[in-house]
Amino acid sequence: MQFQNFRGADVTEALSQVRTVLGPDAVIRATRRVPGGSPLDRGYVEIEAARGETPARSLRPQASEPRVRPARLGEPKPLREARVARAPVASSSPKTATLGKGTPVGDVNREIAQLKAAVEALQAASTPKARALGYLHAAGVEGNLANELAAGAPRGTKHGLASGPWLRKTIAERLRVMPSLIARPGQQLIACVGPTGAGKTTTLAKLAARARLDLGRSVGVISLDTFRVGAVEQWQRYARLIGLPFYAARDADEFERALASMDTDILLVDTEGQLPGDPLPMQRLATSLARTSGWDTHVLLVVPAWLRGGDVDRLVRSYENPRPTAVVATKLDEASRAGGLLHACLPTGAPLAFLCDGPRVPEDIFEPEAEGVVELLFPNEQPS
Repeated sequence: MQFQNFRGADVTEALSQVRTVLGPDAVIRATRRVPGGSPLDRGYVEIEAARGETPARSLRPQASEPRVRPARLGEPKPLREARVARAPVASSSPKTATLGKGTPVGDVNREIAQLKAAVEALQAASTPKARALGYLHAAGVEGNLANELAAGAPRGTKHGLASGPWLRKTIAERLRVMPSLIARPGQQLIACVGPTGAGKTTTLAKLAARARLDLGRSVGVISLDTFRVGAVEQWQRYARLIGLPFYAARDADEFERALASMDTDILLVDTEGQLPGDPLPMQRLATSLARTSGWDTHVLLVVPAWLRGGDVDRLVRSYENPRPTAVVATKLDEASRAGGLLHACLPTGAPLAFLCDGPRVPEDIFEPEAEGVVELLFPNEQPS
């Protein structure tokens, strides 16, 4: 019997995944709650289950176990209690089989039967939209975006596509990806914005190394992050290793002077993390970018892949001036579910520019493909 792991934000979502993929006769071996990797990540419920095997029925009923039908979902409590009261009670015997620490085997079998009945009832009541929502919730897509993506999910027998493949196709068609910015001709200015700890500096260092070492383009860096301890020193080390000019600018005037000395193909601009309710970092960036001319300007919103969908929605709303032109998803290696990156892209139509799956410079960065992102969202199962 081959067991698989199914994840959901709660038990209901995880059970929905089990019965969708394995059917109502699924055998459940373990259920556990996995805590999140950060204060913003609440974790998930994981169920280990396998496709059930129908046991051969005995020719003679076993008198040692009461023939009690499992509870039905939605059955009125008085009717359920009356039915259980009419069931024969197994006689106590010193030879009753036990499991574990004295738990009667009959009790375990009844609990399994009740759980299977609940899964079967959920299967019968499930709609195509509910199945699509189950896949989305397991991937970390939630709220209004999940409802929007699940709307119009087809029935497999009518349209030839079940909820899973249809959902994959829908996401792949809607998600936009951006061709490599560092390979574009002309002078490109790339600024990274995002919350503290999102990976802005590391992402820019990867881009600088790729552009300089792999593509042979001239690169310069201006950092507006002069307040974080060690930020300037970190960039000075990167600049020496890669071989590129670096300037730290405390305000728009210093930025303009540093910009005047730059004659490079690629200009990378680092910014400090914006805290909730503090608009000054973005105001400083907007003022600095207003003084540029002749550059093709791009503002990349850096989003950790483990961030929950609702938190990404709030994050996107906090960056309005300058408005991000594309998205970078970082820390994929730390994410159990990567659905938050869809919250950063689909509602606004912003394209996905880069994916980062580790701290190594410059190895852990790559350009995305829509089909590859779908595989990130559904890494364990092949929905059908």
